[in-house]
Amino acid sequence: MTPERKRVLIVIAVLVVGSWLVSTTSSSKHPPANAAATTSSQAPTTATGSSSELDAAHHYCLQQVLADQPEQAPQPPLRCFDSAAAAAAIATASSHRLLGIDFRDTHNRGDRLYWYATSSCAGHRFRAPVPAGWADRISSALPAASPSPDRCGHWLHYDKPAGAGPSVDCGFRSTRAEQPPCHNLDLPGGGSLNDRTSAEEWH
Repeated sequence: MTPERKRVLIVIAVLVVGSWLVSTTSSSKHPPANAAATTSSQAPTTATGSSSELDAAHHYCLQQVLADQPEQAPQPPLRCFDSAAAAAAIATASSHRLLGIDFRDTHNRGDRLYWYATSSCAGHRFRAPVPAGWADRISSALPAASPSPDRCGHWLHYDKPAGAGPSVDCGFRSTRAEQPPCHNLDLPGGGSLNDRTSAEEWH
């Protein structure tokens, strides 16, 4: 083998080994982009920790509400995901009725809490305490635009448990002009329920 050919083979070997090392390092630092989505859709986290623990890992939560039950009745467990699509897919499934979405920040921004039920608002009333990790941390709300008569004409955010204290009605209205200003939960007489919601009701 000529010296020139040896040099060529050495260069090729160096390039191959270097490329393999770069690929191995990159894949260990950056898992596949769909890994988080797969985890969130297949294994939702049940919210049992403190609010700080929930906030650190999951930003999109899902709460089912039971029809015609008192607020103090046991509620289904809160489920949280790291993907908005994963939470929304369950809340808007064909067998479910999306009641509305609460947001951590004003103007419908930040982390989301999707409320849903298995029946519509027609002839039913829904009551629930705000779940752990979200109580007194809601800053805006967006009602579900369900077709009439399924929609909830009234969606009350209460300052205190059991429907006590000041309240803001964020129920769906037919026109934008009639829609309550729930982008920061303004109270009708002034002030706001920003970071003050403890219980909610739909009818």
